[in-house]
Formats: sequence, structure tokens, C-alpha cells
Amino acid sequence: MIDKVEKLNKRQEFILQNIDQEREYALRDLALLFKDEVKQTSLATLRRDVSKLSFLGFLTKKGKLKSTTYKLSIFGMLNTPIDAHAYCSVEPDKRKANTRYNFSLFSELPDELLPEKTVASLEGATKSFKEKSQGASETIKKKELERFVIELSWKSSKIEGNTYTLLDTELLIKKGIEAPGHTKDETIMILNHKKAFQYILDSKQKIPKNKRAARRRCAQAIGRRPQCVIRSAIQVGRDNGVNIHSAFYTDPDTRSFERSMRSH
Repeated sequence: MIDKVEKLNKRQEFILQNIDQEREYALRDLALLFKDEVKQTSLATLRRDVSKLSFLGFLTKKGKLKSTTYKLSIFGMLNTPIDAHAYCSVEPDKRKANTRYNFSLFSELPDELLPEKTVASLEGATKSFKEKSQGASETIKKKELERFVIELSWKSSKIEGNTYTLLDTELLIKKGIEAPGHTKDETIMILNHKKAFQYILDSKQKIPKNKRAARRRCAQAIGRRPQCVIRSAIQVGRDNGVNIHSAFYTDPDTRSFERSMRSH
């Protein structure tokens, strides 16, 4: 697969990084993106840039002549170049994101998501990691796993509205110190993550392959009634979308999701 990203110039990257994923843009709308830039772009140059982005698959084109509009494609969403440092400097809840589920995602996904050069790089990094970690001591492995459990427990709980900070979570999991100013339910939520992970580690050879049975076992391990954990959205259904705490995204209702999956 040709690495299309390497073919983009700075203007084209700027367009991809600054358009709304859910909006359609006319050429004049895209020109407004450059109004505050030091080097403004002429319509003729912009037209060439947009045509190339459309040709490479980053944008989808709709309409003709003056009614032509452009929208970020699935390929564009997945392959828009980003400044990793600038992206990570923004709080997760303030980053640009879709407000709803994209039901066309699966049907529009390209056959190859990553260019060959990127795949080779990832495979090389994986091989290097495996070679370097082979001789790691049990102490190092335990510390790495502990860090993973702390960060995942914190982020997973935060999505559910938990107000524990990362440092609070670390003190709770490592030393059992509850953070002041938080509810007991928040503390239990994080500790349940720890219990579930510990159960998985201790029983990885015994966990059933059946997902329902596996969830039941984990629920029993943390002292919860199985039905509290097992009754997922797909199993019981829900009539309305669900908002995720501190995010713009709304999870779709079950019936809309099922209709979409059947149609694709």
C-alpha cells in the first residue's frame, strides 16, 4: 500500500486537522479555515489541495459545480497526520470527537488500514519489545502490571463519572488509602477493578471461554450479584442513547445499533 500521508503538503494537513468530522464543507467554508493564518491561501490553490485530498481518499466529494461539498472520509479520520505532543497536551475530554456513533464505519473501512511502512515499523517494535522483555525479572513484570491496572482502573472509572484523580487511584490500589472528599461508591468502583484483574490473573487457565459465564465468574469474584454485571446493553436492550460522563459522545440505543449491523 502506498503511504498516502507522505504525499500531503502542510496546507493539506492543516485542512484535515481543522475540519469537523461530521460536517460537509463547501470550498468557501474551507477557505475560512485560513483566515487567521499568516499565509492565506487563494481559492485556486485551495481547489487543487482539496481535489488531491479527494483523489487520495481523505475527503469524500458530493454534488457538482457550486453545490460541491467535501467531508472527511473514514480513511481520512484514520490517517490524518497529528502532532502527538500537541494532541496529548489537551485534556482527553476537550479533544475533538464525534458526538454520535458512526454507523457507516464498518462498511467504509478500507481493506488496508495502515501503509506497509507503518506495519513493518510496528512489527519491528513488537519484536524488539519481546526480545528485550524476555529477561525481565518478576519484580519488573509485577510493577508494569500494577501500573497498567492503576491507569486502566482510573480511566475506566472516570468514564463512569468517578472523581478520583490518578494519584488518588494509585494510593488506593497500592496502599489502600481512601481519598478524602469522595463517596464510598467511588472507592468501591476502583477496588472492584483491582479485584477483577487479580481474579483474571489468578484464574486465567480456568476462566470459561463463554463470555456470559466469564462475566459471571468475575462478578462473583468481586462480590457482586452476577446479574448486575451480566445485564449488558446488548442483552437487555435500551430505548435511548447513553451519555458518557464528561464527553460529547452519546452511545447509541441498542435497536439502532442492531439495525445498522444487520444492514452492513
